[in-house]
Amino acid sequence: MSWTIETPGEEAPGPLKTAVEAAKKNGIVMFCSASDQGGSSSNQCWPGAFEDTCIRIGSCSSADTPSAWVQHELIDFLLPGENILVTDRDGTPQPQEGSSFATAVAAGLGGVLIFLYRLLRRTRPRQESDEFWDEKWDYTTMKRALQRTSAKVPPLSGHKLVKPEHYILDEYRKKLGSLLGPERAAAAFAPLDQQVLSEHSLEAFEFVMRKLLRGPVSLSFPPAAVANPLWRIRDRIDTLLTMKLEKRRCAVWKLKGATCG
Repeated sequence: MSWTIETPGEEAPGPLKTAVEAAKKNGIVMFCSASDQGGSSSNQCWPGAFEDTCIRIGSCSSADTPSAWVQHELIDFLLPGENILVTDRDGTPQPQEGSSFATAVAAGLGGVLIFLYRLLRRTRPRQESDEFWDEKWDYTTMKRALQRTSAKVPPLSGHKLVKPEHYILDEYRKKLGSLLGPERAAAAFAPLDQQVLSEHSLEAFEFVMRKLLRGPVSLSFPPAAVANPLWRIRDRIDTLLTMKLEKRRCAVWKLKGATCG
């Protein structure tokens, strides 16, 4: 919910309260935008004011610092919400900002986590006594999972800066490396048997998901990790793909008797 409704009193709008309570009863995970009024407004901000119901999202900059308009004590997590390029009616990208954009990112991440869990349930062998496979993705589960992918960032208390690339991606790479062996893990783009790769990938994802849902709440990140914004995963992948294409181009030129410079 990338919007807010402000009221001068403590009473929530009736129809909104009814809808939110019904969604919670049915186990629907709700993300809502925090108010971008900062401390300048004394009004209640809904649906974020509903306790233990909606996961409240605030905006952060590309340097992983809370946006100036975020009221720190009223948010659960921070995600990118500054200089977000949005295409206008003419098709021209325009930079936008606000916690509403960060909320969309949070909802997308939450959807990916639920999808991966359901994929594992359908594809991985499991025992009936294993409670991991009975996880219900409600408010509590999602909040716990996000806390385990988050780092501490001043002046906020607790783990609130969501950094999935430094937990999910790194843990996945480590586990995949241990399954494939150092040589095969180092050659990330070397041809691999598709079935073997698929089985190892799912096993690595299961390992990460188990840690995500059952592991320790407090995670430690290297200092450099906190300085990297969320979307730099794409840059890393682009760099690796470019290197792979360049190697292939050089190999073709050498076959033709030319040099690659």
